[in-house]
Amino acid sequence: MSSKKYDHLAWNSLWLSRAKLKQSSQTSTLLSGFAMVAMVEADLPSDISIQLLIAFGVTTTILIGVHLFALLISTCILPYVDAVGSRHTVDPEAVRESPHKRLHKYIELAWAFSTIIGIVLFMFELGIICWIKFAHVYGGNVVMKHVNGTLSDDESSASNRWIAALVSSVVLGVFVLVFLVFAARFYYFIVLHRYEVSTKAMSELQALKQNLDVTPDPNVVNDASRRDFVAVDLHSDRSSYHEAIDNL
Repeated sequence: MSSKKYDHLAWNSLWLSRAKLKQSSQTSTLLSGFAMVAMVEADLPSDISIQLLIAFGVTTTILIGVHLFALLISTCILPYVDAVGSRHTVDPEAVRESPHKRLHKYIELAWAFSTIIGIVLFMFELGIICWIKFAHVYGGNVVMKHVNGTLSDDESSASNRWIAALVSSVVLGVFVLVFLVFAARFYYFIVLHRYEVSTKAMSELQALKQNLDVTPDPNVVNDASRRDFVAVDLHSDRSSYHEAIDNL
């Protein structure tokens, strides 16, 4: 396996980190903007229950904070990764200058905050808004009083709103379940794919290591200049071997 193969793996890692940062930045910008508009423009009823009001405020604040934190990480790291990535055609060795390996945990954190935690919080936010808009709440209890076996106009309207909020919550719950199942299956296949690729690469690297451990026959390598050439070549292969291990 040549050093070009190792450079190819390193550049693939850089492009993947760059794509994650860009998607995190775009997703967090969009969802945090929606959450901010919902908090500012929400027409809250005067008789809304304190529990629902607290849930709305806390969920909205956490949602915006999570997405802004992901946006902060992407904004800070992405320029350095882009600067290195723009030189891939001029200097193939420039990938070693990228900070994406050292900052890998922060990149994954931004990705998780933006795509998993942020989207789940956004769905909870949508559910709370459905209850605020549809359910008519007095002190935390929905008004559903019967008068002579029938409902008055106001009570009938409150009952309809309560049913609409309940149906919206059920539909939203189905989508949350589908989202969680898809996320679990998606990351399962991603991990499985990376395991297969890493196993294949490790097999090739193990074969390379066995070749490097073989000592050249002194009867074959007699000329001093040829020995120097072989030593330099082996040193280059060993360096490429360790770099490939880091890129897996």
